[in-house]
Amino acid sequence: GGQVPDTPRQDVMPHLQEGLLSRQLGAGRGQLFVQPRLGPDGLLMDDVLGRGWRWVSDGHLNWHEIPAKWTHCDLQSNAHELDGVAQAWLQKHQVHAALIRPDHHVFGVASTATEAKQLKQEWLEWFVEST
Repeated sequence: GGQVPDTPRQDVMPHLQEGLLSRQLGAGRGQLFVQPRLGPDGLLMDDVLGRGWRWVSDGHLNWHEIPAKWTHCDLQSNAHELDGVAQAWLQKHQVHAALIRPDHHVFGVASTATEAKQLKQEWLEWFVEST
């Protein structure tokens, strides 16, 4: 029809298979995370939260053991999302949270507080071993 469909970069970039990733093989692990617009001004997530480690959750996990080095983006309470792309990403992968690396790839995902705790432990292991 002469129209080029808009394809998100996440759909064309290959997923990471090894390296700094969780051992849990959850859906979305290794993928490039979406870039939602947050707040009343619709700023990109990177501009609002910075480019460090980000814990993006939908507010359904009862888990509050987030390390100080992670920025928490709770789509239900502290980060009003304008376009719904992060919420849709979490729903698509049937998870409640994702730990996003500074390069925007997903370290791992969690559907339960136990899985979130495991992600935190794995993250700590990476950084204790590397120092």
